[in-house]
Amino acid sequence: MEKVWRIISSIKLSVFLILIFVVAQALATFFPQETQSWKYVYGTVWFEAIIWILGVNLVCVLIRYKTYKRI
Repeated sequence: MEKVWRIISSIKLSVFLILIFVVAQALATFFPQETQSWKYVYGTVWFEAIIWILGVNLVCVLIRYKTYKRI
């Protein structure tokens, strides 16, 4: 269980997910029509999964490194 926690709350995973997120959004801007961007990127399950995993990851990083205490 400790190993899973370290993987979920790692900053390396955060950077990797953010890079995938940014690349996907950058590719979506090059589609000629907005409907194609939604069809192939924004409306897909994998894009939504990246957003959810990134959100969970960032909350876990906040908890692991106790950044909520630093104001």
